[in-house]
Amino acid sequence: YTAIEGAAGLIIATEWAEFVEADIEKIKQCLFESVIFDGRNIYQPADMEAAGFSYYSVGRRPVLQGQISTLS
Repeated sequence: YTAIEGAAGLIIATEWAEFVEADIEKIKQCLFESVIFDGRNIYQPADMEAAGFSYYSVGRRPVLQGQISTLS
């Protein structure tokens, strides 16, 4: 969590337990912007939407909070 404190977003490129089992609310509190790019699809889009993240995952539709996607 220290590594993402004040970061503009989080990029996930591994399926390590530290990410899979992470506290989503704590992640949101640490980030300056609630943005996650998930290269391993470890989170469910519906969960990220409910948590208020703008969430981009490889091969799935993004979850956007208050933004218009140009990636569709």
